[in-house]
Amino acid sequence: MTNKKVVKFTLEARSRYVEDWELQCFLSVASPLVVHYCRLKGLTGLDKGDMLSIRTAGIGDDRLTVKARKKNVSKNKGKVSRDRYFPYEDEHGNSTGISEAINAIMSMKRRPHITSHLFCTTHGKDRGRPYIQEDGTTSGFDSIWSRSMKKALEKTDLKASFTEHDLRAKVSSDIETDEEAQRQLDHANPSMTRKSYRRKALKMPVAKGFNTDEK
Repeated sequence: MTNKKVVKFTLEARSRYVEDWELQCFLSVASPLVVHYCRLKGLTGLDKGDMLSIRTAGIGDDRLTVKARKKNVSKNKGKVSRDRYFPYEDEHGNSTGISEAINAIMSMKRRPHITSHLFCTTHGKDRGRPYIQEDGTTSGFDSIWSRSMKKALEKTDLKASFTEHDLRAKVSSDIETDEEAQRQLDHANPSMTRKSYRRKALKMPVAKGFNTDEK
């Protein structure tokens, strides 16, 4: 046993907000998989692990159900989320866009008809397998994302890259209130939503000002 002091470092929260035009630049050259993925992510606000874990069994007649999964997996402990569902129609009977987004993914070229996951590989010996592994890693999808981002930086007006996780923050930031954003991201702690996911600049009131007229 040693008396060495353990020093903990606090990582600075990201503040990158993805503007609409930046996202459009990216999507204009991104792979079809990434385009369809972003479309569904923009509607649900799910994190990458939940997105890539969506099972075809959860695609119902009137809703998409996302089953609970274990997060932050370690040897003996992990945080378990809860089941969530996203309706195809709102309370007025209007489409929410979820069904159309799912149909676009299911209609992708070379996508196998029989597969357990919504997002799956479309070629090679692993065709039909999900992009998320049992240990939660997503290296295959991450490579596709990186290639699309590199292409966007080279061929469009996009000047700075953004991460897949930044889009979850964009979903939160584009929602009107903190309470609605917290519910969309299914956060138990509202401070987490405000601190890490509400990144759009605030529109501030303009004060009366000082009387600086020269006498």
